[in-house]
Amino acid sequence: MKTLQTLFFGSASLLMSFSNCIAQDSENHNCGTTQHMNYLKKKNPALEQELKNIEVQMQKWIEQSAASRQGSLLPDVIPVVVHVLYSNTAENVSDQTIYNTIQALNEDYGRTAPDTGLTPAVWKPIAASTNIQFCLAQRDPNGAATNGIERRQTSSGPFDVDDFCKFYNTGGLDAWDVSKYFNIWVCDLVAGLGGYGEFPSGNYSNTFGNVTDYSLIGLNGWVASHECGHCFNLRHIWADDGGSCTFSDNVSDTPNQADATQSPCPTFPHTDACQPNSPGIMFMNYMDYGSPFCKNIFTVGQAARTHSALYNLAYASLLTSDGCQPITSSDDAGVLSVSTPSNISCDSSISPTVKLKNFGISTLTSADINYNISGTLHSYTWNGSILPGDSLDVILPAVQLSSGYYSMKVYPTQPNGVSDPNPYNDTTLYIFNIALIGQNIPVTQGFQNINFPNNGWLVNNADNGITWLRDQDAHHTTAYSLMMNNFNYTSAGEVDELLMPNVNLVSAGNVPMLTFWVAYASQVIGVSDTLEVVVSTDCGSTWTSVYKKWTDSLSTAPPTTFPYVAVTADWRQDVIDLFPFSSFGNVIIKFKNINNNQNNLYLDDINLTFLTGINESLNGNMVGIYPNPTTGNITVNTSKLTSSSLNITLSDAVGKTVFVKNVSLPRNDVSLDLSAFQHGVYFIHLDDGNAGFTEKLVLNN
Repeated sequence: MKTLQTLFFGSASLLMSFSNCIAQDSENHNCGTTQHMNYLKKKNPALEQELKNIEVQMQKWIEQSAASRQGSLLPDVIPVVVHVLYSNTAENVSDQTIYNTIQALNEDYGRTAPDTGLTPAVWKPIAASTNIQFCLAQRDPNGAATNGIERRQTSSGPFDVDDFCKFYNTGGLDAWDVSKYFNIWVCDLVAGLGGYGEFPSGNYSNTFGNVTDYSLIGLNGWVASHECGHCFNLRHIWADDGGSCTFSDNVSDTPNQADATQSPCPTFPHTDACQPNSPGIMFMNYMDYGSPFCKNIFTVGQAARTHSALYNLAYASLLTSDGCQPITSSDDAGVLSVSTPSNISCDSSISPTVKLKNFGISTLTSADINYNISGTLHSYTWNGSILPGDSLDVILPAVQLSSGYYSMKVYPTQPNGVSDPNPYNDTTLYIFNIALIGQNIPVTQGFQNINFPNNGWLVNNADNGITWLRDQDAHHTTAYSLMMNNFNYTSAGEVDELLMPNVNLVSAGNVPMLTFWVAYASQVIGVSDTLEVVVSTDCGSTWTSVYKKWTDSLSTAPPTTFPYVAVTADWRQDVIDLFPFSSFGNVIIKFKNINNNQNNLYLDDINLTFLTGINESLNGNMVGIYPNPTTGNITVNTSKLTSSSLNITLSDAVGKTVFVKNVSLPRNDVSLDLSAFQHGVYFIHLDDGNAGFTEKLVLNN
């Protein structure tokens, strides 16, 4: 115990400004709660003041109410969902291990563990049950029956304190509704990290809960109890003050303590610099560290603090959740997902394939599946057999559609011929593009829309791991860019794709040009991830690579062993000539990140537009020269030429030759820098030895 006054007025002890959790358990794992809080405060600078205000509110409630509640109420039961993330069998902990963890939590928080008798006699009068109990959820957010455990095999670990484990699109699993479920993530954490909890705030947070390394759960896995304590606003018993005996854990009955306890278990009494006399420090407290075989006490003051956190803050709704109530509906069906058509389809006839799930406790043998496509309702009566909890892919009758974007709402009715008792788990919404012809350009993308990807843009994430995400930490112009987190992406060789909407590149006399800004740094010189751009003119059946860069050709900044965040000077604009595809009216363009677990890659300000230029026939083969007018740099597209060489001559307005270049063929493009010449009118002549032509070129440098 340390005074609340020092917490608010010590120069280094502002609430939540903790030092690093340097204590270790018997497995040499660190607590990451402080690092996680610093991460959240960086994202939200107002959080620290919010937590100070909460502390004042909690202390006032404890003074007024906690004493009258202690020991007078039935346990507060909280529904729990455990998200298991694994890449191998060892990390895929068994259901029984999770059941053991919930048992251990209930014993620790209810003071019913077998080792409570080991609490020293001097502290038994203040040893307390917190009145908190945990139950694995029996119904999920959709109202379906569950055992409270969900699993995902992922290639994205090991995870750190950046909450990537808490989001599906960064390789983790999304939290279930935090107002109804207490979320626990079990996964492989980076070396030395045992777990971390998120302190409660005054508003719901979609990352609230605790994260525990898979190796530290079970009947002896006290780390889960420790991290849950942080979620109920309990601090480290030593107050993270580096042994100064100055700061506070804000609990009146925990003895002053210099630092975290190390393994093995000390012999009672154990003293230190802050508590030099017997009975010494409370090394058996769950909010200390050391061997799990020491842990056997929460105090009356800690119990009051957990009550205050639950009853004062947003998560009081956990106490009235129906998450622990079993499902009793016999007949209940819903649509989980749509697998076809794809998000971009080049076929006017679609036969939607949907995943029908039986949410009831009886076998599902029939249902009417309704699919409303942009206002037009279709219905199909399905008959079959789906056991409780199982699902089945159902192919619906074909629908003819014209080119354009569509939204489809799919929902079943009349499961087993009766009214559906739970409409909340019925419906899936799906958006897709029928791309019979490409949309006209220009097409621009600056990633400012919070709903990205949208309007025909698509992200393909084949391994359901880390993928392209909007990012605010680095950008070229406006507030957001698109980032690929290769730094934390351990699956070398995995491909994540960004698809543009289908486009029409046909335009007489104009040249389609794709430009974008890129920023990248690797970790190691000579090793990098890869960025490639490919084009399809047959709706994805075949692809042509038009851009592929890695190592020095991709990098815009020096290598760094830290996660790369692009700054303004790092951005480079790359240009891709799409003249070879200018006769096609339905073209797909996609960016491919090929992972090598190096560092972060950023894209911004993607623009597809036409550049005016010259299109001429040379021996019946088209040649493009653009832009025209030009500020100095021009491109001569020679991809269609069949001759072995091309002679390029530039003459000024009076016919004087000022530039000559001979190039070997075949090749796609020839780039010329004419910026050294004065502005004015010039004539460019192309000759392949059999034929030639001359065109006017305007230089505006």
